[in-house]
Amino acid sequence: MTAASAVHDPLHSTPTEQARWSRQIVAEALPGVLTPLNWSIWGYSGERAMRAAHFDAGVLPASQVEPPAAADERAMAIFYGRAAVNVDRLREWADLTPGVSGAQFEAHYHGSDRTRPSARLALRRYPIVAAKLPLNVARLPWRMPRLRARAHAWWKRCRSESAEADEAGARDLLVRSRHALHRVARPHALNNIVILPIYQRLSELAEEAGGADAFARLTSGYGGLEETDLSADLWNLSRGRGTLEAFLSKHGYHSPDEGEIASRSWREDPEPVRALLEGYRSSQAAEDPREVERRGVRRRESLQAEILAALPPSRRPGARLAFRLARSFLPLRQLGHNSSVQMLDALRIAVRTLSGHWAARGSLDRADDIFFLTLEELLSGPPADARERVAFRRARWQSYRELDLPPLWSGSPRPQPRANSERAPRGPIEGRGVSPGRADGAARVVAQPEDADALEPGDVLVCHTTDPSWTPYFALASAVVIEIGGPLSHGAIVARELGIPCVIAPNATRLIPDGERIRVDGSEGRVELATD
Repeated sequence: MTAASAVHDPLHSTPTEQARWSRQIVAEALPGVLTPLNWSIWGYSGERAMRAAHFDAGVLPASQVEPPAAADERAMAIFYGRAAVNVDRLREWADLTPGVSGAQFEAHYHGSDRTRPSARLALRRYPIVAAKLPLNVARLPWRMPRLRARAHAWWKRCRSESAEADEAGARDLLVRSRHALHRVARPHALNNIVILPIYQRLSELAEEAGGADAFARLTSGYGGLEETDLSADLWNLSRGRGTLEAFLSKHGYHSPDEGEIASRSWREDPEPVRALLEGYRSSQAAEDPREVERRGVRRRESLQAEILAALPPSRRPGARLAFRLARSFLPLRQLGHNSSVQMLDALRIAVRTLSGHWAARGSLDRADDIFFLTLEELLSGPPADARERVAFRRARWQSYRELDLPPLWSGSPRPQPRANSERAPRGPIEGRGVSPGRADGAARVVAQPEDADALEPGDVLVCHTTDPSWTPYFALASAVVIEIGGPLSHGAIVARELGIPCVIAPNATRLIPDGERIRVDGSEGRVELATD
């Protein structure tokens, strides 16, 4: 029996139906080709969180909370090592949620304007939705901060316990960390459902008040984001206030590719932090991120006052309600995401402890081989054929890294060899503006997260996608161009909070020459070579 015939490939699904799949949004949380261990964690936990959240909203029955095995029935699946979401499935659930439509979901999260008929809320579930959704939503503003504090406490506990943990202790940490991830991921997914109608209402108010720029001001400036806290702590550290040890004790769960459990977090390898500090020190004119935050809050509050004054009295209560809901729920999106990332690092701590024991007794050739096994295999003990599985899956993983997938497809995707480095003809690049303003700067094309330390103050960051660990680089950049995302993506949200232009432009990392001066127009959604 050969490895190729006996070993299951957990990194590829084969759907039988022509469902619409998308890499948008999920690619910023799970970028690139995932390791088998990483997908075994997120493929179950992410799917279950989305289903449980729709159960909490009353949309799905309890019988549909447990993730199905068939790719066609899932909201998430993996193709050639890359995670994707079933747009048709999520659109169907959005159509069954009061105050949300599938079309709005697809436009805000996936940047798509595809038109197709929408389903109607199933009347037989309407009483269940009416009973469950308001109660569970009302709990989010106090529940999620409490869970965030528990997540941080559990992360610190894992760090201390792992040093003395034997193999059984490491496996126990792994189980408890997985449960902790489930606890924070479920309300985070419910909040993502809640904020869609809020964004839609803000979009309508912004359209009356002036369009894209007004929308950016209404959807930013809420203060208290952990991303701002992270940048502010780096800014203070670069100016001699605080210590690197204290910074890592607070923010060390981040990593250059923090959605991948095989990456090395800042607490394990602080070199990316030291490189960031050099950039902050060399940018003496850079503002304190907290001052930038305060200015954003003032801009939002000023625009809200202008909108209320311009509306007829009969419409003001509805607008005030939309502003209050936005203040309560929009900041929770990043808080929930950071909780999930921190719990992944707790899992990373347990996995590295377990891998050390397995490598020491010869179950693995190398400690990092463990990332080519699945979570189920880790919990049941090292498989007898662990080396065969690792060799087969590592080879597949390497081969998938040489392929590219389209951002959207139906049925099974058709992979193509990774595009070469040839550039397209010179000319403007049309994209989607998600944070307004205009800025010029030298393009710094960053293909991999670990290369982001090449960014100099005032450069334009050009990248495939971003996650919270990229936030400190935003504070150095004059603008950001991202290949994958939408108005609700991490990069768009942070760019609006920092007041820098941001454009979503497919293939930007291949179309924009590294080092060349470019002009980014986040209001019009255009990127031009400054020399044109």
